[in-house]
Parts: sequence; C-alpha cells; structure tokens
Amino acid sequence: MAFIPFPVGTCEVILNLLYDTNPGQNTLGLATIDGSPLTASEGELIAAAIGAWWSTNCKAKCMVGTILTNVLVNDLTSESGWQASYTAGTAGTVTGDPAPNNAAVVVKFLSGLRGRSYRGRNFFGGVPGNVLAANNLWTTVFAASVGAAYVALNPALLSLNVEHVILSRYEAKAPRSTGHVQPVVSYVADTHIGSMRGRLS
Repeated sequence: MAFIPFPVGTCEVILNLLYDTNPGQNTLGLATIDGSPLTASEGELIAAAIGAWWSTNCKAKCMVGTILTNVLVNDLTSESGWQASYTAGTAGTVTGDPAPNNAAVVVKFLSGLRGRSYRGRNFFGGVPGNVLAANNLWTTVFAASVGAAYVALNPALLSLNVEHVILSRYEAKAPRSTGHVQPVVSYVADTHIGSMRGRLS
C-alpha cells in the first residue's frame, strides 16, 4: 500500500503487548489540538505518557501474563518521518484463571458521525476469566471499567497538546490523497466478547 500522508501534527501510537508470550498490538491515532507540528522529542514524551496511561488505567484489569513491552510513536506526515519509542515492560496485576488469550473487550471509538472513516476500536485483551458473565458476555461492571480507562486517555495527553483521533486512509474504497483526522468524542466498551483471532501474530 502506498504511503498516505496525514496533516501536520498527526502520529500513530503502537502499543506492543504480550499475552502469555503471544504478541499483539493496539493502535491509537493522535493529533495536535492546535494543528502544530510534532517533533521526535515530543514523540518520546507521548510514548512515555501512553505507557504511564496504560500502567495507571489498564494493568490492574489485566492478568500478570499480560505485558506492555513497548510503545512506538510514528510520524504520519512523511514516509520518512521520525519514530519515537518507550520501553515499558509493565505487567498486569491480576492473578488466577485468565480468559482465553483471544478473548477481548472491544472498545469502540466514536466521533458523533456515521461511516467507517469516523469510528475506530481497540481490542482490550489479557483479562481475567472471572469477569465473564456468560459464554459470550463480559460483566457490565468490567466492560464499563475498561471504557473508563479509555475516557482517561485524553486527560493524560492534554499537557502534551495532543488528542485521540480516528485516522482514515480511504474513502469509498479509494485511497485519500491526504489522510483524514477526526477527534474521538466518546467510547463504548461492548459487553459482547470480541475475538483477537488474526490479530495475534
């Protein structure tokens, strides 16, 4: 796929995780609130802030075998743009029996607009087995707590002048000349169990 540039100040965050030694990823789009450009040094601060957000809001919901190994931040304005990283090595804190490694809470990113270009999602995995309400459902309390973790994302980034956005590279199945950025306005964590099958390499 040919590189599609995004507006100035746009980057993509990759959270690299291990689920009992099985690798997985979640991605987040970010953009500066005022449209200003980002530098590699600012990318390093963003990577560290995402690592701190995961440690503060996510690890207590994950099994001890779930580890955030590192965070990468890629500039999306140029094919040869900067990359920043943060080495985390942060493990979950929950002991006991885990849910299957492919089972995840699907967190939907909503913009208030319809269409694929205006929504996104993450698969929050590595979670305990005791938060299963049924064979195909998470408890409403646990799902809500995962959703609340994502609500805390923008406040954790505010001092860095970036916000969570949805990134779109295609429209009507055709590549855009410039990627589209849409701010996330709300989150919904689905109680129906999602599968990370095919998302684990």
